[in-house]
Amino acid sequence: MKVQLLSGLRYRTSSRTGPPVRQFEKPVTGHNLFMMACCALMVVGTGILIASAPAGQSLADTLLLAVPMLGCVGLHFVMHRFMGKSCHSHTKQDQKKMTNRTMALIALGGFLSLSSATFAEEDKTVTVYKSPLCGCCEVWTQAVEAAGYKVVVEDMEDLSAIKTQAGVPDDMQACHTAVIGDDRKYIIEGHVPLEAIDKMMSERPDIHGIAVPGMPMGSLGMGEDPDAEYTVYALGSKPGDTPQPYMTKGQ
Repeated sequence: MKVQLLSGLRYRTSSRTGPPVRQFEKPVTGHNLFMMACCALMVVGTGILIASAPAGQSLADTLLLAVPMLGCVGLHFVMHRFMGKSCHSHTKQDQKKMTNRTMALIALGGFLSLSSATFAEEDKTVTVYKSPLCGCCEVWTQAVEAAGYKVVVEDMEDLSAIKTQAGVPDDMQACHTAVIGDDRKYIIEGHVPLEAIDKMMSERPDIHGIAVPGMPMGSLGMGEDPDAEYTVYALGSKPGDTPQPYMTKGQ
């Protein structure tokens, strides 16, 4: 019986009389299975990332976070299409070469994914400065954390210095002050609703932050009545700018 390789398929000719019987089968190695599982995990991970995106986050921002995983899948395709036999090679020498390349690409993909995840976590971190005795501040903080944001609480007896440093105008001040973002930081003053936070982080407007002055009843942390009427203001990007309405609730 004679066996020869043809484009990765074993071609077997029967020794029986009559027309030759051809049987094609593609060998599946542990290397192949590893690569297929790797690609499948990256595709599934991308799907989970898109499906679990917080409300208000645009599809473009979500896909931006998925770029490392999608890029790694693309690199696998390039390896297979333009670099020879790639991960489907069956010779020991080629497999050894491609294994080295594969491990290098996996390491690069892992690094990019980790960097992307770290960036996403830092960009969604909300640092809340509040009084340890403020119950409504605690309710607001818990609601923000439940919405998927990472919350860091800094309890302080006197918040006046924080509000001054944050540039919150006197007529916009409330019971707690928060900061969100990594390179581009925004101020969140008072009982700002989640919709306004999501909108700001999705649109990234050129403002200093958003605020709900005072403690309006029905706002987030103050009963959260969807019919409550109050206004979320945008704080100007320059000191002295007049706050402008950013979102109106209850109308």
